[in-house]
Amino acid sequence: MQKLDALTGLRFFAALVIVIFHAQGVFHFPWIPTIFIPIQGVSFFFVLSGFILTFRYPTLSGSTETLAFLRSRFARIWPAHIAALALAMALLYGASATYPQFYSPRTLIASVALIQSWFGLSDYFMPYNPVSWSISTETAFYLLFPFLIWNFAKTWHIKLTGSLALALAMIFICQHFAVPYLDLTNGGLSMLGLVYIHPAARLFEFVLGMSAAHLWRCWPTPTLGPAMWTVIEGAAVALVLFNVPLTGLLIDVQTLSAPARTWIQTSGSIALPSTVLIFVAATGRGLISKGLGSAVMVRLGEISFSLYLVHFTVFRFFGNHEAIFAGLRNAPEFLLALAASMTLAYLIWKFVEAPSRSFISGHSRSISLRARPSELPSP
Repeated sequence: MQKLDALTGLRFFAALVIVIFHAQGVFHFPWIPTIFIPIQGVSFFFVLSGFILTFRYPTLSGSTETLAFLRSRFARIWPAHIAALALAMALLYGASATYPQFYSPRTLIASVALIQSWFGLSDYFMPYNPVSWSISTETAFYLLFPFLIWNFAKTWHIKLTGSLALALAMIFICQHFAVPYLDLTNGGLSMLGLVYIHPAARLFEFVLGMSAAHLWRCWPTPTLGPAMWTVIEGAAVALVLFNVPLTGLLIDVQTLSAPARTWIQTSGSIALPSTVLIFVAATGRGLISKGLGSAVMVRLGEISFSLYLVHFTVFRFFGNHEAIFAGLRNAPEFLLALAASMTLAYLIWKFVEAPSRSFISGHSRSISLRARPSELPSP
């Protein structure tokens, strides 16, 4: 099975974009939103996840292979998620005083079970480790994947269209019922929860990645030299960057509703450029993809999942203890927080994530679909 190391390395940059986005609220970088739209990084991960899973599991034949697939996904995300959740509860002890109604046994159970994004309710996806909402959404995709991949070669267009219809339906619901953007008072239904966080609104990106992988497997790779492939890869990167001003123009259209603007800004406008970049980088023929596939970038890509899970907790800890870091401002404090996040991410990857994967893989040797950790870029 071909390795897609370039996509593993690319994961690190996508995670870093999200990390910088969350840093701006704590370390005061007002220039960040004018350069790029970091919130779109999550969309990239959803597309990447659909691409990688379809590449690795083009079919799932019977219950044995399906259960092996679900076990491998469970081992990939849940242990690291629990470690990050425990870290958040330890470092942010007492931080629940602002919205005590969000912190309850039911919301904790939802977070542990990774179903907190399925309700669209603020009190479910906001507390503890808020970034884990995307892992909850991914969990829904994993459960749907055996059904989505069934006969995918003949039904991909139906499933892609249906998933887009689901996203548009969520936009319509929020617009028709005037759902508030975010209910922090009562923890109720919110537009953010339905359009940005709910699996039904984000399934389109995942299925788009699946469709791209199906095309990629069937597509005869052109015989081009490294220089031409480097130009193509550069054009794919430029397409992603061009999406920034394009998104700005789209969300300024006055006739669009607030839910439509939210969807366009967070996923609708970036999904296709992300797909193009992933499609091209997966080929691995140009200098950009070869750099992304280097040993250093692959290792950074492997720990990017844990980095994503812990960075928000670390940033909140710094923000809640400003007196401790009074001598630092802006960039120096951010670099210290980033170093702490990277260290914690490596430790979780080394002692939780990788061993859990190995343990499950050791119990699934009879399944031919078992993948090596370095070959599975994960959301």
